Amino acid sequence: MVMAKASHKSKLELQDLYEKIQLMDLRIKKLEENVSLSKTGTSAGDQSREEEDAYWNLNFKLNESLIESRIGEQGLSWLGNIVLFFGIIFVTQYLKNAGYPAFSVILGYGLVMGIFIVSKLVARSYSHLAFRFRMTAFVLLYYMTMSLHFFSADPLIENKWMGLIPVLPVLGLMTGIAFRERSQVYAGLALIFLFITAVSSDATHLTLAFATLASALGLYFYCRYEWKGSIIFTLIFSYIIFLIWFFGNPIMGNTWAAREHAEYGYLYLFVNGLVYSLLPLLNRKRPESEGSITGMIILNGLMFSLVLGLFTLEFFMDDFIGLFWVITFMCLAISILIKNYSGWKFASAFYALYGFLAMSIAIYGMYQLPKSYFLLSLQSLLVVSMALWLRNRIIVYMNAMLFTILLVAYLVSASHTDGINYSFAFVALITARILNWRKERLEIKTDGLRNIYLILGFFVVLYALYHSVPPNYITLSWTLAALLYFLFSIILKNVKYRYMALGTMVAAAGYFFIVDLANIDLIFRILALLVLAIISIGVSTYYTRNVKKSVNNE
Repeated sequence: MVMAKASHKSKLELQDLYEKIQLMDLRIKKLEENVSLSKTGTSAGDQSREEEDAYWNLNFKLNESLIESRIGEQGLSWLGNIVLFFGIIFVTQYLKNAGYPAFSVILGYGLVMGIFIVSKLVARSYSHLAFRFRMTAFVLLYYMTMSLHFFSADPLIENKWMGLIPVLPVLGLMTGIAFRERSQVYAGLALIFLFITAVSSDATHLTLAFATLASALGLYFYCRYEWKGSIIFTLIFSYIIFLIWFFGNPIMGNTWAAREHAEYGYLYLFVNGLVYSLLPLLNRKRPESEGSITGMIILNGLMFSLVLGLFTLEFFMDDFIGLFWVITFMCLAISILIKNYSGWKFASAFYALYGFLAMSIAIYGMYQLPKSYFLLSLQSLLVVSMALWLRNRIIVYMNAMLFTILLVAYLVSASHTDGINYSFAFVALITARILNWRKERLEIKTDGLRNIYLILGFFVVLYALYHSVPPNYITLSWTLAALLYFLFSIILKNVKYRYMALGTMVAAAGYFFIVDLANIDLIFRILALLVLAIISIGVSTYYTRNVKKSVNNE
């Protein structure tokens, strides 16, 4: 294959050299004519225009000749091989229908062998034609072998498993030639044959095994020869094969409907997804910014999720908890391996987040809503801990977004529960504290993410206290919360807790004047007013003293 390409390239170079010699010869002739014309009195302008017109006319003729040559050489050779391919198929099919199935097979293999011999004979003189003959011969060889059982109403080999046995050497031959020749064309042909065999076999463990094998082969081609086309092709079509199998393989004439039983098809799905998950581990030297691998990882996640969602809805609607726990541990293990052996931060974050998403689904299956909100809120701390261990800030940013969505979903859709309210408040404040404590490890340069958690914690604390304490003590509880924020600001020497304390004091005062003065008993009004006044005056004194101290120091 390499020699054929080199020969074809050298032929084109010789043709280009010939064209340049022709142009040089024309220019020499025109110069000679100019010399003779100058002796007869012809003007220089007329000579220049004539020379330019002749130059462009020759260029046009040469380009036209080159296009014609390529159409005749390349296009007609492809057309001839396509006609030859269908002609042999029609001849063998005619003999089979006429009652000579064995003879049709023998004739078909004989013609294939003849095409191989012809390609060998013409390889030196017509390399491009020899290559097309070989391609036609390989496709015919695969078709003739498959037609022993498949592609035929009255097959020569009736048993499906026996019919697949002669197909396997053909698949192995194509794969071996792709390795030997280092040819992406032969590799693509081998992968196409694998997918056709997968669909044609029309049996769970054959169809999905061939699809998974094609995925592994595409990954190997990519890792060894950097053939992106092979892995993108197998990634897309392997999941298409899973979808075809899921809907009953209508290509083989079956009814278009979802299967009733999984038949362990999900095991092949896990292996197929795992194959493409090895990309970051097998490409350690590649830069993290390479978009193609990142795109493949995302595409694998999306297509795996699509097929997994269909499997879950059809086969595991009543028993999906174990399935998603398995996915959780698999994804977290892959994330840890990538972190330790590859250092690819995006891939590590992607699989960690996918694993935690699977964990969320498993928790939901175990406890349903709204009970699962409690564990889902605490899971956020586990995600942050994982991000700290992996030194990956991508996980923290994604967790902040998911935590916010989860909190909003809880506040909008579920009836409040004291334990869940406090769990959200606790997680938000603790997460903010962790991010401030270990922001160097996560390489977080701003406080924006931490501020989001503090703001969420601020409002959830007010919400939790509002629903958990008796109405008469709401103002009092908010005032005490403000006092705690002030204590935290002093102990931790952090101004943000003072801002939260001031905000809580304002909320308590507003609630007291708007709600408490009109609704609660006099004794509770006096108690709330005294506590609010004492804490307000104490805080004011603290601020006055510290402001004066700060001014004196400056």
